[in-house]
Amino acid sequence: MVIDSPHNQHVKFFRSLRDGKGRRESGCFLAEGARLIAEALAAEWPIEAAAVCRELLAPAAAEVASALCQGPWPCHEMTARAFRALTAEQSPQGVAIAARQKIVDLADLKLGPRDVVVGAWQLRDPGNLGTLVRTAEFLGCAGLVAVGECVDLFEPKTVRATAGAIFRLPLAEASEQVFVAWAKSNNVRIIATASEGGAPPDRLSVRGPVAVLIGSEAHGLPESALSVADAIMTISRSGKVDSLNAAVAAGICIYWAVGQLNKSGKGKDGEE
Repeated sequence: MVIDSPHNQHVKFFRSLRDGKGRRESGCFLAEGARLIAEALAAEWPIEAAAVCRELLAPAAAEVASALCQGPWPCHEMTARAFRALTAEQSPQGVAIAARQKIVDLADLKLGPRDVVVGAWQLRDPGNLGTLVRTAEFLGCAGLVAVGECVDLFEPKTVRATAGAIFRLPLAEASEQVFVAWAKSNNVRIIATASEGGAPPDRLSVRGPVAVLIGSEAHGLPESALSVADAIMTISRSGKVDSLNAAVAAGICIYWAVGQLNKSGKGKDGEE
């Protein structure tokens, strides 16, 4: 049966995942579009239910729709009217899933001597947080920790901005105090980032594992974060623009940290 009513219980369930309350109560989050869902399928991510709308189905989503319809989860076929009632996208591709949330316990995040973990400290912008997840996964980080009052890791805009990295990168949540205590007890060197007052990356020498702290774009890291850092890093400015986008600055800092640790783990001839 094809669901047409926007008030159908299954439509309401998917729509509820657009809100924090619905995500907390169900333990699921909404993921839409061919790319995101293909990444979830490739990662064998647990899926609670799927929705497919053939009227809206983009050509790139046809293979994904077929896989969803053949999966072990309930797959609800919907009309455009019903699907548009649940989607968080302006131009939906006709495929959506209710995926199970996965948060690892911070104590279970074990780091080796060349590992980097990202500390997203009170990030409030979902696009920046999602891009940070994407960047951390791309650069081979061991995980990302949402520290303090961050935007929801599973908010639809955050999920979309990860470009599928959310299905591959270990994610954790912690208060500021718990995160700092974990880092100190596990000999994780904390590198804070600041728009001014810190050392440029090429003047820092680090030993791993490392936690790179990234603050909000509007306010940066608070003094409470800077005060617990083992070092503070500032990207040197050559132009006149006064600041970088948080995700761009994070990418530079994480790339440097990963490169430093990989370099320090090799001998003069490049061998381990």
